[in-house]
Amino acid sequence: MSLHRNPRGVVVLLAVTALVGCGVDASLPLAEREGTAASSALAAARWEATGFMSDSRRSTSMVRLTSGKVLIAGGYSGSAHVASADIYDPASRTWSMAAPMLTGRSEHPSVLLQDGRVLVAGGYTASGATNTAEVYNPSTNTWASAGSIGVNNVNFTLTLLNNGRVLASGGSATTPMLFNPATNTWTSAGSGDLGRQGSTATLLPNGKVLLTGGWNGTMIATTRLYDPVSNTWAAGPTMGAPRYRHSATRLPDGRVLLTGGWTHSGASELYDSSTNTLSPTGTMSTTRAFHVAALVDGKVLVSGGHTEGDRTMRQSAELFDPATNSWSLTAPMRSARTFHAGVALADGSVLVAGLDRSAELYFPETAAPGQIAQGNTCSATGTFSPSCAFSVSPASIHAWTAPVAGIFTFHTLGSDFDTVLELVDDSTQQSLGCNDEASSGNSQSSVTVSLNAGQRVRAVVQGYSVNCGNFVLSVIQ
Repeated sequence: MSLHRNPRGVVVLLAVTALVGCGVDASLPLAEREGTAASSALAAARWEATGFMSDSRRSTSMVRLTSGKVLIAGGYSGSAHVASADIYDPASRTWSMAAPMLTGRSEHPSVLLQDGRVLVAGGYTASGATNTAEVYNPSTNTWASAGSIGVNNVNFTLTLLNNGRVLASGGSATTPMLFNPATNTWTSAGSGDLGRQGSTATLLPNGKVLLTGGWNGTMIATTRLYDPVSNTWAAGPTMGAPRYRHSATRLPDGRVLLTGGWTHSGASELYDSSTNTLSPTGTMSTTRAFHVAALVDGKVLVSGGHTEGDRTMRQSAELFDPATNSWSLTAPMRSARTFHAGVALADGSVLVAGLDRSAELYFPETAAPGQIAQGNTCSATGTFSPSCAFSVSPASIHAWTAPVAGIFTFHTLGSDFDTVLELVDDSTQQSLGCNDEASSGNSQSSVTVSLNAGQRVRAVVQGYSVNCGNFVLSVIQ
């Protein structure tokens, strides 16, 4: 050890050094950058109550805003189609009332526009189905008319296209429409076999939109594809069985998972836009329609619902893993729900609300405090240049996700060589802290940081200078 080296204490909340500046080959997948596979305990998945909305809401709609907050507007309270709206703040886990819509409605879709506003259209009102539309501006907490979609429509979808326009398709209407936010006007989006209540519409990697299933007096097994460039529709592949009130979730690899349906068995299908084909995949533990599906940690979380064959509301939830094409049960919700809404939050949790005034958060299985990994850095394959000490030794890089918000201390106590430890935020690629010596005369390292629930970090363990050896990496709270 060099005599001119300065001992370093714990570094708290340092966030100045970019990952690429630290010398990691950021172009490689995480698995290829890790020198030793992490072995960690897991904190079980769970649901937590998270306050109450201003109104009971069923058949409502929910959108995550650009701020990370969530807007939920309208719905049926049990006695009226309400105009009220609420904002959920994930930071404080509280609800506050937003300005009410111009028209009370339920069975309506909503979508986030590219400029951060929210478009709401159609649905049932006190006078029946409506053709009205309106736009919410989060900056001013105001609603404004967005004209008429041309025909009364319920149980349809709004899909944001890559060009910034919005496709209104399916539902009780047979005429698809396009909304132009720049002119606040609606125009025709082609024609075709589109009277499909309770269908789904998903933007594909190629910019087209996949429309699946629905009901037009009978349940539908066919699919349609919309091309925004030519403003035309074409037939897509036929599903293995008709689906209505099912869900469609675009996976990280671009495929679309179709799940559930009013009379469906629970079997799922995957659509691949590169081949324009549908293929069967795993089967859920129970049948579901009117359920919520959301992407969480690369998997699809499905919660609640009911079906024609079993109208008992489901409290259960399950996960689809695209890596294995299989389903597994996860923690059940705190309350059985159907006709509810849900959205994934920025921290990796999922917010669900509706049927009544209550709401709850799903937290996926995460690594718990304790030993994260152990191994030998001499055989590690990672490369890294720490910001607080000189090192040309192999780096062992390990991912860890905070199960809750709090102060966490990562350390290498128990290692048998002179270690250097740096913590890097996995999303921003910024250094959160680096340490050479936990205390004077101690060759082990320790970094203390404040993390949000669901925040993913990478802990980099290596030796000072050319040192390497057996290491133990742990975290305490």
